[in-house]
Amino acid sequence: MNALVYNDRGCSERFRLEPSSFKNLKCLLFKNPSILDGFGEKKIIRKCFACNKDKIVAVCEICVVRFEDDSGEIKTITLSNNESYDIQTAIYKLNSIIKDCMCL
Repeated sequence: MNALVYNDRGCSERFRLEPSSFKNLKCLLFKNPSILDGFGEKKIIRKCFACNKDKIVAVCEICVVRFEDDSGEIKTITLSNNESYDIQTAIYKLNSIIKDCMCL
């Protein structure tokens, strides 16, 4: 299922969330998310945000994310594997002010 990270500037990004994680959180909206900690490093292939070329990036295998849910409560979740990679990419895109291609 898709969840949404968003911030006070009106930016938003979708990411994949497993049903088991949703069952524990009961939330699909993550306001002002931040990565508190990460464990393990893995290199994965992601598309460049600007030029859409494949790019190798380093991500955490496991990440701890803090966010505000839709009722205003501060929550923390630990995600691993694809969920971890996806939310890290979504948070990076959400907070990115770089508009030019960096693959050159």
